Amino acid sequence: MADTIPVPLVLWEPADSVPYTFSPVAPGYFMPSPGWAMKAKTLEKGSFFLTYAPSPRILLWSAQHLRNLLSRAAAALADVMPTILQADYRGLKSPTPPPLRHRLAELHRLLSPLIYLYTSEARPFIDPMLVAELHAIVVILERAAKEPVWAEIRPTCEDPQNFLHTLITFLTIEMLERTQRLVHPTLTTSLSTREPDITIDVGSRVHLEVKVPRVLVRTPLMPPDSLISAAEAAELVEKVAREAVGSRGQIRSDRPGMLVVGGFCLHGDEINHIEAAARLYMIRRGRRYPFLTAIGVTGLLFGRNPSLYGAARAMPGFNFVTNPSTLIPFP
Repeated sequence: MADTIPVPLVLWEPADSVPYTFSPVAPGYFMPSPGWAMKAKTLEKGSFFLTYAPSPRILLWSAQHLRNLLSRAAAALADVMPTILQADYRGLKSPTPPPLRHRLAELHRLLSPLIYLYTSEARPFIDPMLVAELHAIVVILERAAKEPVWAEIRPTCEDPQNFLHTLITFLTIEMLERTQRLVHPTLTTSLSTREPDITIDVGSRVHLEVKVPRVLVRTPLMPPDSLISAAEAAELVEKVAREAVGSRGQIRSDRPGMLVVGGFCLHGDEINHIEAAARLYMIRRGRRYPFLTAIGVTGLLFGRNPSLYGAARAMPGFNFVTNPSTLIPFP
């Protein structure tokens, strides 16, 4: 690679054209330098490669950077991290492995054997999708760790599904903060099945009940067998709302708030289908449940740029459908 020619990049993106540009969950495109160098060999000296990319542009990562990310994840989870890794190891050795592996343990085992083959200065070719995913997870965990309730929530992250639930919960809070207004320190959390998952303060109290259906749990390098159709999205919203809304649910007259449907690696059409299903639900049920202020859709997506070789980024997505029959403004 010594004879490769550095290629300057001209990058631009109007700040108001793409949402969540400045979210620390999605700081830019992660690019390993060997992949870029191979592309650069085909370009002439002094040429420019034009592409849209978010601020702060391109993030070249190294083995040491990945070590730091794994260390930051371990620091945020404290005593829970060894338990996560040990449980994953036992699951891998078991004749009946668990149906859902812990995603952070998966990333740890995918990356650790590779990065320690390199010096701190080396930049191994690891799929940048995994780097973007690990970065996003670490930033969300560090955001969560700032809250007083983290000491109560952290032990639940041992469970693979609860871990994903925690990521969607605090990603939702981060997106609310960036799209609506400042979110004050989280007030309460509850492990009770009859109470909302978390209560936040956006000028007034807002109860959040978060659902992460298994059908919406995917990984960046494992595309789904099939995508969620409009009819399936309608059934999904009806099901999670039936569990969460009403006199026997977490969102009820004395606990008004927002139901959040979250997932990972969703496709654009799927998000549109879920939002359309949420609007339809509000038309049908909104008047009956005025204490349901909104249905939110939160997704942690990942993507590549076809014009930028060997690069990938996280793409947090968030939107919500308000209840036209509610008397409670949100947020």
